Amino acid sequence: MSEKKTIIPHFLSCCTSIVCMGQMGATIAATGSAGMMAMGATQTVPFITSMLQAIGLGFLVALPDAILRPALIIILAITIFGSWISFKAHNNPKPFALTIFGSISVYSSIYIFVSEMFYWISFALLLVAAIWTNSVIKKKM
Repeated sequence: MSEKKTIIPHFLSCCTSIVCMGQMGATIAATGSAGMMAMGATQTVPFITSMLQAIGLGFLVALPDAILRPALIIILAITIFGSWISFKAHNNPKPFALTIFGSISVYSSIYIFVSEMFYWISFALLLVAAIWTNSVIKKKM
């Protein structure tokens, strides 16, 4: 019975990490390029736009900010919720705290500070948090 209790949160954590990273990557890239374009930072926008078009998601760059901002908030909330479910399984608050910090940082880097370097560091923090959460759950099993 205890084995089943640890497998379910691990499965949910893996699914959440995979789904959210895919959606988040596309949404963050589109939101980031749209937000950075609006603020006048045009150095990396062609790269992001070309990357999204290459994987078939070029339409995301043309979406208005009124759609992308709520989408980013929803995806980050799903990421935090998945991390919270994992936290309840392994009781290690550090990956959960890193997920919250990374989510706030991603949003801040796009809509508050508009910093390309802060944007990529924030995105890396979320990836590290997801990997750390999965490794903590594997150790617990």
